[in-house]
Amino acid sequence: MKPTFASVTDELCRCGFLGSVSSWPGKPIVFDPGLNEYNFHYYVSPECAQRQEASYLRIYHCPFCGGAMPESARDKMFMEVSAEEARRIGESLSGIQTFDDALQRLGRPDYEHEVAARPPINAPFQELVYTRLSSTTNVHIIVESKGNIRVSLAGKRIK
Repeated sequence: MKPTFASVTDELCRCGFLGSVSSWPGKPIVFDPGLNEYNFHYYVSPECAQRQEASYLRIYHCPFCGGAMPESARDKMFMEVSAEEARRIGESLSGIQTFDDALQRLGRPDYEHEVAARPPINAPFQELVYTRLSSTTNVHIIVESKGNIRVSLAGKRIK
């Protein structure tokens, strides 16, 4: 069995390079022991660096030996969004095209916040998060600067 969905091998890293480099202060490779994951830690802009708003890019393979990274604990920390639940939520959101549509249909979100510009959206946007629509899934409605919306689903954190 392959350790990650992105793995092209079932051979795990044996050289330990990432473990060594992640312990060096100030280096962009960071190990997250809670998730058992290695990540590139970076800032998408000088403004994000000033606000300490880091972005992370997960590392799936060792850059030296090519071995796969160990299995992540992420799947054990979040509920799975089943295809059936995604379809049910999608049907309940059908026709919502604007911020006002979302508020009218769903009411006030459980959380609402402005997000600074960062790729792939190069303008500030508003995020509405609904946690009460599903027992397993949080619904994130992204309201872009031009008023367009996008929806993403995320499994709820397992307590």
